[in-house]
Amino acid sequence: MKRLILLIALLLLVFCLGVVNVSCDPRSKYVGMYYAAGSSEGAWLELRADGTFQGILGWSGRWEVEGNQLTLIHALGLEKWIIDDGKISTQSGRLLYVKQ
Repeated sequence: MKRLILLIALLLLVFCLGVVNVSCDPRSKYVGMYYAAGSSEGAWLELRADGTFQGILGWSGRWEVEGNQLTLIHALGLEKWIIDDGKISTQSGRLLYVKQ
């Protein structure tokens, strides 16, 4: 019986630590699906909690955020964009994606 209680306590502890870890990750507020702004192309970009991204037509790689600068690292190099308030835009201000 003691072992069962210890096992349950351990599982609860691991679960709680996982929840705290995800909620403390500064990237968590950016995770989600983003869709092309003002376009009928159906382009999309998914920023995942594990630090990877997936886009239309198999475009994928890793993503990082420092301040409001979003960096996508992929097979062809990297791209730097601005991410703020659920919107992703180019350095020049052209709106690319909107979070939905």
